[in-house]
Amino acid sequence: MQIINPIWKAAHQSTDPLRARAKKRRWVKDKVAGHCYLEGTHRYKLCGNQKDLGEEMVTTGRQAKAQNEVLLEIYREDIRAEIDAGVKFGQTVSALKRWVIVERHVAAE
Repeated sequence: MQIINPIWKAAHQSTDPLRARAKKRRWVKDKVAGHCYLEGTHRYKLCGNQKDLGEEMVTTGRQAKAQNEVLLEIYREDIRAEIDAGVKFGQTVSALKRWVIVERHVAAE
């Protein structure tokens, strides 16, 4: 059984200005880091079923994310086709391919 201390709970839910300022700074820092990742040029490798498929590319994070979304849609279509063909759900052979980051912030080749 969990014992809840109402005083302790109220203290953590208060609007402490120092805690609120620290939270906002973390949010801004994460937002800037995310923007740098999406706009930066990185080296990626293509993986399927946790195995390297041998392809590499140098592109921005935003383009790699878009490519991964396309690959996910292709995977979903393959799984649906296999299940519609009568393959049981644990026995499908389709592999989800993804571009995985190898090296960050490389020069464009």
